[in-house]
Amino acid sequence: MAIHKVYQFQTYDIHSDTIRVSKRWGTLEGIEGLGVGAQAIGDGIEVDARFVGGEIEGLSDIGFNPRMPPKPGVFK
Repeated sequence: MAIHKVYQFQTYDIHSDTIRVSKRWGTLEGIEGLGVGAQAIGDGIEVDARFVGGEIEGLSDIGFNPRMPPKPGVFK
């Protein structure tokens, strides 16, 4: 079983012209790939690799909470 360390992150929201916390979590590489302004928050949490990269490489799906991951066998 592969493990990734994911971080909550903040990024610039062009629509509201503010910095906001993302609804996704990401690996450091995934966050860096977003471009200027994206910044990891905190120490990160280790999760099963199946929770990362489903929609966007290096990022979780929107709304994923690594503190309460889905039950085994429950995947999109």
